[in-house]
Amino acid sequence: EQDYARAIYWYQKAADLDDAYALYCLGYAYGNGIGVNLDIYKGFKYTRLAAEKNNQFAKEELPSYFDYFLQEAKRGVVTAMFYVSLCYSEGYGISKNLKSAFNWCKNGAEQGDVSCQNNLALMYRDGEGINQDIVSAIYWFKKSAEAGNVKAQYNIAQLYYDGKGVPVDYNQAYYWFYRASELGYTDAICKLGDIFYHGYGVIQDYSKAMEYYKRAAEQGSDYAIFSIGEMYWSGIGVEKNYQVAVDWWYQCSSDYAPKNYKIAIAWLEGKGREKDIRNYCGWILRCWDNENKSMEGMKMLAYDLALGRNGWGKNMDQAFLVINDAIDMDPEDPENYDTKGYFFSIQGKYAEAKEMWLKVKSIDPSYYKENNTELHKYILKHNK
Repeated sequence: EQDYARAIYWYQKAADLDDAYALYCLGYAYGNGIGVNLDIYKGFKYTRLAAEKNNQFAKEELPSYFDYFLQEAKRGVVTAMFYVSLCYSEGYGISKNLKSAFNWCKNGAEQGDVSCQNNLALMYRDGEGINQDIVSAIYWFKKSAEAGNVKAQYNIAQLYYDGKGVPVDYNQAYYWFYRASELGYTDAICKLGDIFYHGYGVIQDYSKAMEYYKRAAEQGSDYAIFSIGEMYWSGIGVEKNYQVAVDWWYQCSSDYAPKNYKIAIAWLEGKGREKDIRNYCGWILRCWDNENKSMEGMKMLAYDLALGRNGWGKNMDQAFLVINDAIDMDPEDPENYDTKGYFFSIQGKYAEAKEMWLKVKSIDPSYYKENNTELHKYILKHNK
């Protein structure tokens, strides 16, 4: 017997697990009012999420959403202006056009739409569709933030926290992070934890940092859960307890990359878990053989393969594959090139090793003054 309500229930369950077809079906249901109240904006949300996961049906639906938003925006519907801008910005159902995205966003912002105001500020901040203008970015962030837009509150706080385009101002950062945290914005709560952890503009207070991290952890923040584990692992603000640390790390979601390296090290060193090389190998492999990779773990795995240690047989081909992936992830990290050069030195390939050594020096001339690495020793010895 046909039952739309049960169908929606199960589609939602599958969509919560990021199933592309279920996301498309929810989008179709909301976009057409089948089994649920008609909600074009919600329909678009699920449809674009499905399209981002390469669902062809969803991709074919997006142009009709864009046409609807454009028609409504031309009629003066401010919310639709935001979605027209979003479609132009991301290429949802229409070719990307950052200038058009900016113009529609500015139109909506000037008419008081707080989401448009926040996005307009982002465009000014990043120079998308318009020349970069930090003063204008701050103006629109503040306008949106003061109207209660939590994303704008977080974004302006982050601007002052990072000091990108403006002087670092931890007082302003704290003020806006706090306002966003009062509205339950998880990332802002994490930032308050960081502020107290490091003592940025406040008296350093590990207890307050833990308080904020635990609050964010209760809201499901992997970063907060991981940070609590770090504090127990290092004994910062709490009594050192490896087992509790690892227990916290195991609570991170499966795709949170930083936990994989930490858990691997716990198994390798027998801290918080009984030493187990097989478990170590499984967790360190996840650092590389995973959609969300861990740079620290990849470097460790590359060395394991190059040296044939920690339960891994020596395999230089695999070691190079791993370190090359690390370089692709961060082409400006001198340590990756130093590691690759060291692998060449193991093979006696001086020319290739020296090429990597020179690459490191071009990225960071002070690197070898601060790090007496195996590659550096090899090059100096070979030159002599």
